This record gives sequence, C-alpha cells and structure tokens, in this order.
Amino acid sequence: MTLVTLETGGIGHLELDVTDKVRNDKSPDFPRLTLPVGLPPILDIIEQLVENCIVDPSYLPLHTYISPRLLPRQHNYDSLLTLESNSSNTLPEFRIERDAENESRFYEVLSRTVSAAKDQTETEKEFPISTNEARAQDFHLTTVPPGFQNGMTFDEEKKEDKPAMTLDDLSDVIVDITDLFHVDVQTSSAETACSFIAEIDDADLFGAFDLTEIGEQLMSVNESLTNEQMDSSISQQSKKKQIQTCLLRNTSMSEPKHWAVQLDPNETLDNFRERIPNMAFEWPFELDVFQKQAILCLEENKSVLVAAHTSAGKTVVAEYAIALSLKHATRTIYTSPVKALSNQKYRELTVTFDDVGLVTGDIQINDTASCLIVTTEILRLMLYDGSEILRELEWVIIDEVHYIDDAARGVVWEEVLILLPDHVKLVLLSATVPNTMELAEWVGKLKKNPVYVITTKERPVPLTHYLYTGYTTPSCKGLFLFCNEQGQFLDHEYARAVNSLKNYQSNLSSNERDKNLWTAIVQMLYKEDKLPAVSFSFSKKKINKNCKYFTNTVLTSSTEKAEIKVFFTKCINKLNEEDQRLNQIQQFKNLLTRGFGVHHSGILPILRELVEILFQKGLIKVLFATETFAMGVNMPAKTVIFDDVIKHDGKSFRPLHTGEYVQMSGRAGRRGLDSVGSIIILCKADAPNKGDLHRMVLGKPTSLESRFRLSYSMILHLLKVEQLQVQDMMKRSFSTFNNKKESAEMLEKIKVQLSTLKKVDCFLCSLDLSSYYDSCKEFYRLLGNIQSAIINHPSNLVVPGRVIMVKGPGSQAVLGVVLKILAENALPQFYTLLLCDPFKDETESGIHPVQMNDNYLYVPQEVQMTMLIVNAEQIIRVTQNILQINSSEVMTFIEILKQGKRRITHIPRCIEYLIKNLMFLSVANPTGLIGYHPILDLHIQNIELEENCKALILLYTSFSEKFDCIRCPEFIQHFYAHDSNINIRERHKELQHLLSDEYLTLLPEYQQMNTVLKNLNYINVQERVELKGRVACYFSKHEVLLTEVIMENVFQYTSPAETAALLSCFVLETNKCKQPKLSGNLLEGKKKILSIASYVGNQQREAGMFIPVDVFVNTLHFGMTQVVHSWALGKSFSEVTQLTDLEEGIIVKCIQALHEVLQRVQEAADFIGNTILSEKCKVAQTSIRRDIIFAASLYIQ
Repeated sequence: MTLVTLETGGIGHLELDVTDKVRNDKSPDFPRLTLPVGLPPILDIIEQLVENCIVDPSYLPLHTYISPRLLPRQHNYDSLLTLESNSSNTLPEFRIERDAENESRFYEVLSRTVSAAKDQTETEKEFPISTNEARAQDFHLTTVPPGFQNGMTFDEEKKEDKPAMTLDDLSDVIVDITDLFHVDVQTSSAETACSFIAEIDDADLFGAFDLTEIGEQLMSVNESLTNEQMDSSISQQSKKKQIQTCLLRNTSMSEPKHWAVQLDPNETLDNFRERIPNMAFEWPFELDVFQKQAILCLEENKSVLVAAHTSAGKTVVAEYAIALSLKHATRTIYTSPVKALSNQKYRELTVTFDDVGLVTGDIQINDTASCLIVTTEILRLMLYDGSEILRELEWVIIDEVHYIDDAARGVVWEEVLILLPDHVKLVLLSATVPNTMELAEWVGKLKKNPVYVITTKERPVPLTHYLYTGYTTPSCKGLFLFCNEQGQFLDHEYARAVNSLKNYQSNLSSNERDKNLWTAIVQMLYKEDKLPAVSFSFSKKKINKNCKYFTNTVLTSSTEKAEIKVFFTKCINKLNEEDQRLNQIQQFKNLLTRGFGVHHSGILPILRELVEILFQKGLIKVLFATETFAMGVNMPAKTVIFDDVIKHDGKSFRPLHTGEYVQMSGRAGRRGLDSVGSIIILCKADAPNKGDLHRMVLGKPTSLESRFRLSYSMILHLLKVEQLQVQDMMKRSFSTFNNKKESAEMLEKIKVQLSTLKKVDCFLCSLDLSSYYDSCKEFYRLLGNIQSAIINHPSNLVVPGRVIMVKGPGSQAVLGVVLKILAENALPQFYTLLLCDPFKDETESGIHPVQMNDNYLYVPQEVQMTMLIVNAEQIIRVTQNILQINSSEVMTFIEILKQGKRRITHIPRCIEYLIKNLMFLSVANPTGLIGYHPILDLHIQNIELEENCKALILLYTSFSEKFDCIRCPEFIQHFYAHDSNINIRERHKELQHLLSDEYLTLLPEYQQMNTVLKNLNYINVQERVELKGRVACYFSKHEVLLTEVIMENVFQYTSPAETAALLSCFVLETNKCKQPKLSGNLLEGKKKILSIASYVGNQQREAGMFIPVDVFVNTLHFGMTQVVHSWALGKSFSEVTQLTDLEEGIIVKCIQALHEVLQRVQEAADFIGNTILSEKCKVAQTSIRRDIIFAASLYIQ
C-alpha cells in the first residue's frame, strides 16, 4: 500500500491518497490542476471504454473522450395511445395596447389556471349543465359542424323593420349557400338558382329545408316592395343576411309536441339481427322484445326509460349501454340508490366487463375505469364539483329511478337529472309505475331530447296469491287461492278463508298461535317443494322473534351444510379473533347451517352480504327480511310470504300500497326455474280487509311524485358556480313540470267555460248586483277576521263540548259541537258533530247572500248527523253554549268512523245526548245563538279588530236599505250565476299566473332560506358566496350547523376521540335509544352544539320558516356519543355494544357515516387553515377505521 499526495486545486492544498500500485518513473505526472472539489465522480476505466467503442460504435465520442455519451432512445409505442393533459399555463402573457400618441404600453396578464382544488377559491370549474347562454366561444360546436371549415351564425334576430328582398336578387342566395356548404356553383340567374336548389334537394343535402315554404316567403317579400325601394334601402350585405335568416328559420327544429315516445310492447322485431348485425355485446339466451327495443334505441344514441316487472331482465339494457361506451372509447356511470347495491352491482359487472370501477363514500376502486359504479349522492357531488369525468361521459344508467318518489332522498335523483349535461344519454331503469310517460316527458323536455319509454306486457313468471289460515295442519288445506294467474279475484275463496278463521278457536296465547302458524307454513312449503321462500315483515323485532321459532328445524342437506360452513368460515376468518366471537356471528353460523337467514338493518353488513350470496346460491331456504331486501339485484325465490300487510309509515298504521306489495311480491318466481310464483299472506287473528286486499293486489301502483325541496347546500352550490340560478333549478324540477302540466290542462277547460259565460240579463240585478256581491265578500272577510281572533284567544274557548255555528247549506248556518281538537300547534282543526246531512257548498268561493230573515239557523225536519273536520275559516260564530261529553265514548266512536264502516249499528248515549240538545237549541233559536264579542266579552285590545267590528255592523245594516237587486224575484239564482262568472275569471287569471315563469311554488321558501344565509354571513348582499358559505359546500346534510360548529371552534379543547364522539350527533338518525351520561369536554361540547342549533333555529324562525326551534334542535341525536368515544380510544366492538341498546348493524352504519363526516370536516378545516382541527380529524379517522366496522365488502374481495 502506497501513500501519495494529490493537489486539489491551484491554491496549494494537498490530500493523501492510498493506492495499491507502485508508481514508476514512466507514469505521467499528476496534473497541476484538478477539480476544485477533489477527485471527480466515478469514471469508466480506459480499457473498458476502448473495448466498448470497438464492440459498439454508439459509444464513440463525437469530438473527444470527454464529450457526453449519447444513450440510445427506448421506443414506447404505448405512449401514443394516450394523450396527456396540458399542464396549467402559469407563464405571463403580454397584451400590447397603443394610446393616442402611439406609445406602446405592456400589461402583464396571467392566464387562467385550471385548478383541481375543491374549494375553487381562485377559479371556478366549468359547470356541467347547459345554460341559456351560448358556449360557442369555448368549443365552436354551435356554429361549425364537424367536417366544415365555416359555420352558420345563430345570432338572435333583432327586431328591426328591414325591407324585404325581390326575386331579382335571388342570385345572392347562391352565394350564401355555397359559402355555407362549400359547393362551387357559379350562376347569376333565378332559373339557375332554382335548378341548383332542386339538385341539392334531390341529393338529400337539404333535407331540413322546406323549399316550398322558402319560395312562398320570397314571393311574398317580392310583392311587398318594389325594386326601386329595395335598391335604395338595402345594402348587399343586409340582403345576404336576410336570406340567411330566412333559411335558418326554416331549418330550425320546432319543439316536438311530446318528449316521451311510447314503444309498442307487442312489436315482434323479427328483423332485429338484420338491423344490428354486429352487436356490441352478446348473451347466451334469446332477448325479450323490450330488451331488443331498448338495444335498438341505444344503438341510435337515444335515451330510454325501461319500466319492467321485477326479475324481467332490465340489467341487459344496462350491460349493452356499458358495452357501447367501451366500443366508443367513452365512459359510463352506473348509479344505484345505496352503497350496498353499488357493491353488489360491482361484483356482478366485473364478471362481465374488465374495466369497471367503484366509488362510494369510503371505497374507491379503479376510479378511472370506463364504467364507474357510484351512488346517486356521489354523482350529484361530481356534478356540483365539475368533475373531468363528465367530459368523456356518454351514458348514465340510473337504476331504481322510481326512488325519485322517496320522501327523504328523492330530491337527489331530481338534482342529478337536472344537472347532467345535455350531451349525456340516459338509461333509466324503473319498476312498473302508472306515470312513466309523465316522468319521461319531464326528462325529455329537460334535456331537449326525446325519451323512449319501453314497458313489459306481463311478468315473465306469473304469480298466484294465497291466504293461509292453517295453524296446526302443515298441509295445503290451509291455503286459499284468492287471486289466480290471470289476475282474477276469487270472492268465494276469500269467503272460505274467512269462514275457516271463524271456525278456529283456541285458548293459546298470541305468541303460541304465531309459533304454530309459522311452523305449519314452513313444513308445508318444505313438503310441497315451494322453497326457497322470503318472508317480509315490517319490524326487526318481529323478524328476530319469528326466527326463534325454528331453533330445532333443519332444512338443508349434509352437502349444503358443509358448503355453508366452508363459505362462512372463509368469510369470517378475515376478521380478528375477538370479532369472530361476537354473539351475532355465532348465532348466524348456527342459523345459516340449518337453512335459515335474517336480513335487516340491525345485522352486521358482512353478515348481510353473506346471507345475500348464500341466498343467490340457493343454500338459504327461508329468509326473514324487511322490505329493503326487495330493492336491488335479482334475488328471486319460489315463494314470498307476508307476515302482515299492515305497516307503520312513521305516522300511523296503514295497509300496504300497491307499489310496495308489487315490489316485494315480485321476488317470487325464478325465471327459467319456476312456472309460477306463489304469494302467501298469513292470516292470524283475522283475514285482511277484502277491499284493501283487492286494491293491493290488483290496484294501480301509486304514481311517482316529486320530492323536490330546497337545501342550503343546493343554494350555496348554485350561487357559487353562478351558471345556474336557484330559480332555474326550481323551474326545471319535476314538481314544477307537474304543476304546470295540470294547470295547462285546467286552463283549457277554463277557456271553454269562459267562452260560454252568460251575463246576468236582469234590469234590477244590473243596477247593483256587482256592488252587492263585493259587499258580501267584504262581510265574510271581516267576519272571518273577528272569529279568528276569538278562536285564537288565550282563554281557549273552542274546547270539546263547545257549540259552534258553521257555514251550512245555502246561506244558512248549522249548529255543531266540537268533539276533538286535531291540531293545536299548527292551524287549528276541529272534529265536529253537525246537525245536518252531508252537504256540498254551492259555490267555490263560499260567498252567499247575507241572510236578513229570521230563519238563519238550519233546522232539519228529522234527526240528521254528520261528522266533519272543520277549519277555523268555516266557523262563523263561537257560541256561549257548552255541552257535557264523555271523552272515552266519543274517542271510541271516532275510531269506528275512521275505520270506514258504513253502517253504524250502535250510537253511543253521549252522541244521542248531543244530537237531542243541538236539535233543541236549533228550534229554540232560529236566528242563531249568542256568541262572544271580541271587545265587550273578551276585552281584546286591538284597534284594527275594533275597526273591523264597527265596519261589520255598518255593512250588515246596509244590506236591507242600500241595494235594489235583492228585490229581484230570481235574485238568488242571479247571485250564484254572477258568483260563478267571477270565479271562472279569477281562476283563469290564477292559472295564467301559475303558468308564467314568475310563479314558483318554492320561491317564498327560497327567499326565507336566502335571508337566513345572509343573516349568518354565508352570502353577501350581492349573493356572492362568502367564506362560511364555501365551508358549508363541503357538507350535504346539516351543512349550516356543521359550518357554525367549525367556525365557532367548538373542538378547540377536545381530543380526537372526543371530536369524533361529538360529531356523531350529526349521523345518528334515531333518538329511540339509551341516552349516555356525559361529562367533561363531551358534556361541554354537547351544550355548545345545542346552543348553536338553537341560535340557527331562531334565525330560521325570524326569517319566516315554519320549523319550530325545538323540532330543529331535536334533529341532533347524541345516543352514539359514548359508543364512538370508546371505539376511538381502541376498545373492542363487543365492549362498545354493551354501552348502548342500538343493534350492531346500526352502530356500524353510524360509524361508517361518521368517517365520511370527519373527512369532510378535515377538508373544511384545511380550507380555512385550521391545522389543529384538521390534524384531530385525521387522527380520529385513523382511530375509528378498524376491525369489523370497516371490514372489506365480500363483493369486492
């Protein structure tokens, strides 16, 4: 080893170097100058360089050995298949502008950058929906057709009086036409022009032009002005423009009369294969007619609405749309109502197609795929954010579009349909509903493209409907076919079922009878080979109860048991050991292996998916489920059982609607396996009402109704993008479309009535009948104001037992007694017993001649009785009389009447007592009973009310002295004829207003919400979105409350776990659970949130909104606070379930929704620069996203 010295530069610095070679005299001296940083980096050995240069000439240097080496280019042909988007141009541009002295001035202008940030603080993304403003300056699509260099100008025609043209100037037409269509034609005569136009018409290049109409217009123009007037007033350029306008006016497509086109379901389509020889997708089975019709429409780039029965095969249409987009290299979005269905559809479509992605609240798989499956809420968010996906979008498939009728979430479907760009074609899949044409008409008019409605004639598998009454005998003897395959209701079979229930008597309890009934029905289905079966119940408790009846029943074979155990173990082994030991999982293992399953929201999601997959495989024989199982992918059974046909809709118990019954019963009948599907309704204490049964099974489904409503999030999003006003959104809604359609139909009828109006032809009535009518109208207005003050008096005069006078037949009043007050907080209504037969007011206005005679009270000739709900405006006097009533007997009697029984066999004594007293009072007081005077009796101190009382007395006295028309022998008939004429004219004006663009039903509500947003500083006076408004755009629910909580820094002193716990109040949807006892930061945070909610509620009330403050505050539920806090601190799922009585499935659903809220709060915190809150949300998300709650879906594994 040898040490040598090296000079490291030209300044005298030396370094020691170690070498393993001995330096000899022949070796060259070390250079005097070296690199200033010491030795250079690694250099190739000179021998290797020489060898490389000999072997590969590409290593030869161009000049000297110190030249840089050229590397060979690696060709990547795949890069030619994709086009990278241009990066944002942030380099300055210069604009030169010269002033009057020709001095150049330079202005630095930064080009607009395209930011992908959600907050859109610097720039706004392009909004997808088309507006009334032309966008030709951006894309040139409205002026230049593809393949043409020039285009046509679509400027609006200015309303100016311009001279017309003569036929002598027709040569200019040729110049214009050739300029537009690049046809080289040289002519100057009218004959040549006409021959040229004829040639073009023969060549079908001018198919859209009506040449006959053009010629007629030109002839009329020629006759209007002379050639001298023409030459003196019109320039050559204006001539060309006028001819061009004439042509364009004829080429513009007139709006079709109907935007919905119904296709004939009886069409045969024998030439289907000839029309589409090369299909984008093939199936191994013969397509039905409705599927072929839909595919033909898709091939022609037409939107469709497919309304078919359950299990008819609507998925075929969706699959073909996806295949077309893959063929065209475009994109498709498939939307489903809920996340679980999105997962199911993802699993189904990935088997068929390769490029499929999934985007839900917490899952993103291949989000750049050609076919993207999303929930409807995700698509709405993409539309508001202006996602780049929309530019490449060809098809949007909306599954279960009839959920536009859903009270809670139907507005989301409307928003999506309104916001979708017009170039996107729609595939709407729906159940059979009666107003599909109405829905298609709205969508078609909305998108300015016809929608083709395709329906099915009948179910692929017919259904039979039975009543089952067998409690103890597991045989078909207890089955009664009350509706056959042809849809015929069999009255005699229904009667037999009712009689069998009458003959059955038992001393067993209701629980024992139910157990016997369920055991008998399952044994009968097993023996008759009618399994698998789905049992629908409307209570989770009832489902769990029914399931316990079969703890010792086995419906599976040994092979099926083994298969179930293997699949169950495979799915559950992905959980940790502690979660595998959960009680619900262990109970399910035993239940599934015996062939039974349970499906409702209280079950863990992984178990629900496991049940669905096993049911599709035919391994579950009897499934107990809620009606949510009827929504989704094809999961048919052989038999459907209804545990009951009465459900609670959140307000009261009612029979099932026809649509609900059809949706659930549609699961019966497996196509290709069963010749008929069976529906069985269990009869327990008694049989369902015959009328209700007939309506459910054979009635028409409920028509779809708009559920459009305004939200703060919608308003802020629309104000932020500024390309679509909130009023425009309301105008385009389904509700506005329906209202205007109904108003238009009514207006046509009113116009007919207007044309047939007859003026009252009477001398006496012509003098002052109109004045008399106006006085009567004013009389009833004043009387209504006075009675309203009496009814709303703090002393609560109108109580059960109070005798009142109500507007009766003609101009008389009817005595009645109040039995029950129906509405105390809202506008008051009273359940009243009236002393008359049911009557109908002769007038729509309710205005009658003021009665001046002594027979003011209506007195029936015999005892008559009517039960009527009376509004405050119908009461004309609150009397000082009060009668004693028996509240319990009255309530029982009212309930009997509500059940709709026509004949009442027994009238309670209290009702007889009331009728006798009302009769006595009517006979004894023909001029009416004494009422309360608001000033003299109630001592109401109100100047306006006092003036009304004086005006009413003066007006009343004038009726007998002032008017001549009352002396007419036919005064009553003439009065009502005049009233009818007035009502028709007023109705005509009202309908015209309803059809105008200025009328919007939700406009008052929008103005109130707009006031709230301004008062809370979400928008300014110019309706520009402020900081708080942009924060609110991150949320779709509780947007104002969440924003206020963030801006008030409620989480300043909370830990990440406490932050998550407090935010859980925004995701829990029920308050029917054990309320936790909170302390410390949790209790303090709860108080702050409730205080903010109360403040926002008061702001809404001050703005005129009708939501009570306490109702608004009670939308927040803190029942999950302790559960979430413990879960975020790392406790196991079995431990946190002990802290609440909520079911496991509800807990999982809430914490999953909470994760999404935390993510949104984090994004909002980043936007406003609150790094502390952002970090807390990040930590909280990590702490709750674990174990069984966020176990991967079985459909995406």
